[in-house]
Amino acid sequence: MDPHGTRYVRSVGEWYDGGMKVETSVTLSPELIAAIDACAGGGRHRSELLEELAWEALRRRERAIRTERDIALINLHADFLNSEAEEFLTLQADVWADETDAAR
Repeated sequence: MDPHGTRYVRSVGEWYDGGMKVETSVTLSPELIAAIDACAGGGRHRSELLEELAWEALRRRERAIRTERDIALINLHADFLNSEAEEFLTLQADVWADETDAAR
């Protein structure tokens, strides 16, 4: 979360425009640096690629959190949802049976 309490990803689409940057230092293995350089290609800076990948990872994490929350809610109400679906299907079967009998 940012200092204002909003989630990373939600704030990205609303205000982030790639303007001001903060310089930082990260220690990475030589193998990872080589892989980053190969992925970035000749005309792209490492930091651009790393920033893009970081935002993608944050968006994936946000989606995973949302999915987990949704699954938990569905599971919490599964019995009710299943009984509603069963009731609807029973009513639908009754209507279909009545229509079939009327057609004969």
